[in-house]
Amino acid sequence: MREMDGHEIAELFRQKEQYLGKAPIPIIAVTGAAMKGGRDYCLSKSMSDCITKPITLDKFKTVIRRWMS
Repeated sequence: MREMDGHEIAELFRQKEQYLGKAPIPIIAVTGAAMKGGRDYCLSKSMSDCITKPITLDKFKTVIRRWMS
């Protein structure tokens, strides 16, 4: 049984970054939940971005490039 899901871990990271005065690191969710509002939900839970399955190489590259510039 899991103690935390990815959203809870992302929020914990953000709290720790804020406490330490560190700049936020990119956290990119990979999810199978492609329902309407899924990306907005991930962003509201402290994720930087979200990739929905099925993942294509082009989709992956686009999101990674956005955060690696």
